[in-house]
Amino acid sequence: MHGDMNHSLLNTQPVHQYDTTRKQFNISMSHTNAKSVTKHIQKQIVDNMIVSETKHDNTPLSFNVDMDRYDNKTIEHKYTTDDNYYSIFASTRNPTVMQLLYQSNAIEFTVPGETTRQSNRFISIEHNKKSGTLDTKYNDKVEGQYYVTGVTHQIKNNMYTNKIIGVKPYNYDDQFTKDATTIQHALKTDE
Repeated sequence: MHGDMNHSLLNTQPVHQYDTTRKQFNISMSHTNAKSVTKHIQKQIVDNMIVSETKHDNTPLSFNVDMDRYDNKTIEHKYTTDDNYYSIFASTRNPTVMQLLYQSNAIEFTVPGETTRQSNRFISIEHNKKSGTLDTKYNDKVEGQYYVTGVTHQIKNNMYTNKIIGVKPYNYDDQFTKDATTIQHALKTDE
């Protein structure tokens, strides 16, 4: 993920909820700070994916997080008059999680067409091990489960194909060693 996207997406977002009956504000940021968002992605999305047969705990996320995010030095205030506790997630955490997923490692490829292919599904990508190719760090980054964000059905010159676009929110290996250490430290201190 580009640094500018990291700085604009992963900010602590204190939510100021105005209670119109009591005429007072409640400020909540326990579920909308950078630490809780990355922990949510790790626990609710990545840990529930079949990463590999030899899956290890704390699979590295595929986006870069610097310490300023966890120190809450970058804040974006949100305001709502909805008194529902879960409206906090709808206005802050959920859009952030979705935007971070869409900024993760992406893949685009074209395959012979099939009418049942559609977005909002998961697919697995793996190289052909019988072809004699070696396992490399590149394979660690490319192989795995992807969330399909788009499928284009194309009929051209009597050929039916699907162009598939997917994103993968994790890596098998640490791409950001220093930042991964920061994330793991922050997640452990929260438990």
